[in-house]
Amino acid sequence: MVGLSVFSQRVRPFSGKKYVMLDRKEVDKAHWYVLYNCDEVQPYLNEHEDELKQTSNANLYTRQEKEFPTWFEKRMTNMLESGLVDATDKLYCLACKPDVRVHTYTGCIVDGVRFHTKELDDHRTTQNSGVYVPGVFTGGSHDYYGVLLSVMKLTYLDMNQVFLFKCKWFNTDETSRDLNRRMIRHDYNLTSINTSSTWYEDEPFILSNEAQQVFYLDDDKLGSSWKVVQKIQLRHVWDVPKLEDEDVDEDCLDLVANDAYQQDEFNNIQWFVQEESLENPHLHRDDIEPEVIASNVVSNQWMEQGGLNDFMCDEIEEEDDIHDGDEEEAISTDEDSD
Repeated sequence: MVGLSVFSQRVRPFSGKKYVMLDRKEVDKAHWYVLYNCDEVQPYLNEHEDELKQTSNANLYTRQEKEFPTWFEKRMTNMLESGLVDATDKLYCLACKPDVRVHTYTGCIVDGVRFHTKELDDHRTTQNSGVYVPGVFTGGSHDYYGVLLSVMKLTYLDMNQVFLFKCKWFNTDETSRDLNRRMIRHDYNLTSINTSSTWYEDEPFILSNEAQQVFYLDDDKLGSSWKVVQKIQLRHVWDVPKLEDEDVDEDCLDLVANDAYQQDEFNNIQWFVQEESLENPHLHRDDIEPEVIASNVVSNQWMEQGGLNDFMCDEIEEEDDIHDGDEEEAISTDEDSD
């Protein structure tokens, strides 16, 4: 195991750095969220949950939040002393609680997306503080909307770091039978949220790479406290679904994407990979197996058809005409001087 998922975040903080000391309760809450959402810790969470079920099935999540961090630290210490392979140094560092002294920031870039805190946004004409997290639970799903309050960097042993977003979550409860009491409304393709009501104040943390960015616009129809949520597709960022039935070389797909972008910059030929095309009967055939074609094959076929040669010839002829004009002007200037 080279590293843990929570220690491998692609985050670059850039403004408002402060060095603050949090109270132990807030640090324990942040540490529990990191443990609960770390993929490599899931087997130990399941093991600890089975032990709790032997006593009682009541309040499993609350009991596990209280007992698991200490249980996990002891477990990793014993496994490391016994020389077990599963007890890696990274897991041991994660099991030990983070330092109560943390760095906070007012802005950062996560996987190429810029986030600002709400406080920083209030002094700007742009908006980068809206966050959205899709939630999944037993029996359904729920979308959580809020604003970013602070970017926190937790420091574990051996200088391992985890970036968390501390957020304020708007109440989006849809369980009320009275439509007028619901804090979220859906009107055709528009979603509006009442920002005057909040919830989950004791669970403000998410991993920085879990956040998706949204924008909030005033809803003149429902009132000043209502905001229309606008989800966006970021430029130069695509969500390409993976093929389940075939093993596709990801390096090959990256090569195709890069070459296509370079082609677009060179000769204004655009290449598009659209998810919608899979649903278009005119662009999709079920009677043949799909085939992934490398970019160099496409480029070679296009060059053999004379596309690149014709383009280059046109460019060369234009350059020759320009140079010929320059030479004639130079000759006439010399004759005039003589």
